[in-house]
Amino acid sequence: MKYKIITVLLFFSFLVCSCQKQLNVTVEYNSKNPYAAPTLYWVNNNTGADIIQASYILNDEYFYTGKLPSGGVSIDFEEFAKKNGERFNIAAIKPKTLKVKANGAVYAVNVDDIPLYTGVVPGSEYDKKTNTLLWSDKYSSSANTADGTAVLLTVVFGLYQPKTELFKYETEISDFLTNFISAKNIEDFIPTNEKNLQTEIKELLNNQVLKNDLVEIVRIYDILY
Repeated sequence: MKYKIITVLLFFSFLVCSCQKQLNVTVEYNSKNPYAAPTLYWVNNNTGADIIQASYILNDEYFYTGKLPSGGVSIDFEEFAKKNGERFNIAAIKPKTLKVKANGAVYAVNVDDIPLYTGVVPGSEYDKKTNTLLWSDKYSSSANTADGTAVLLTVVFGLYQPKTELFKYETEISDFLTNFISAKNIEDFIPTNEKNLQTEIKELLNNQVLKNDLVEIVRIYDILY
């Protein structure tokens, strides 16, 4: 009797697994630099509707959560982190599997099966842009936080336009980062708060300094204090 129960349970477990809904998305490489580390990918949303929240899982232990618009979205493996805050490091860890989960469905792919070609053309949402995420030079500023700790902050920006578009704003960006540091306390710069800092820098920089949506992604390159 015991063995029959176990057999039945295993059978139903198999049915549940085999009936899991397939999320209608695909993934493509999203860099036109053939020498760059393969961390930038484009997720095509083929469902026909915006997905408010999608979960991205790399190697079953690194996670990233964000919106998946109907026109698709760019993801960067170096934005993924473990639940303890440890970030994915492409130099030390090979990306093996990628899963996208949303609305009770899942898409899974072996990263090695994604062709590393350049010049990805994503959906119409980005037709007026260059369609490929490009990275700026590093921008660094140092200042004392509001509670008196010296901090050196270095960031890079992801753009859909040439990085030369930022050159005319170099002084303003430097001043902005200095003022940003000065307005924060040192506890705001802990590693687990990096995602919030990146989002805040992007919004403030686009709205207050650039007066446009030039910066698509902000990545904190280093924080020293």
